Amino acid sequence: MPRNYDFRKFGPEDHESRQEFPSKNTGQILNELSNLIFRSSIRAYSSVAGVQVVEAWVLRKIGFKKVITAREIAVVMGADEGQVSRVIKSLLDKKLITRTQDPSYGRRKLIRLTKKGERAYELVEEITRSREERILENISESEYRGFLDMIEKIRANANELLDDTDYKYLDVG
Repeated sequence: MPRNYDFRKFGPEDHESRQEFPSKNTGQILNELSNLIFRSSIRAYSSVAGVQVVEAWVLRKIGFKKVITAREIAVVMGADEGQVSRVIKSLLDKKLITRTQDPSYGRRKLIRLTKKGERAYELVEEITRSREERILENISESEYRGFLDMIEKIRANANELLDDTDYKYLDVG
């Protein structure tokens, strides 16, 4: 039986608890949607391309740029450099990437896909395209553009919150 998730409930609508909780805020809704998409990605990328989700994300960055540094990957992904380093080590162990000295700056390492990595990258791209089509099924072009506009506004507001340390907007009087 397929699971249908109702974000207003504790879990799947067929879950035995069916206990209502307080309404969710935007962050919770976006996080739950992200987790739902992420969980299905885990199976797709590992079974078809032989990589974990974060490895797939890094492969996409390398495959798109062709030559990139670990620092650039971390910045683009908004990820911790330590996490990216661990993923790079895993991709090196799987022989999906190579790492060489940058001739213009000896301390920097340049990362490229191997032939095996190019094949994994192609599979990851196909999985990503296919999943994107499924996720956006029955959504019109104007609905999608409106969604992206709304997400961009939410992102801008959330970025402002990062710099807000006085919390003057809170009315706890």
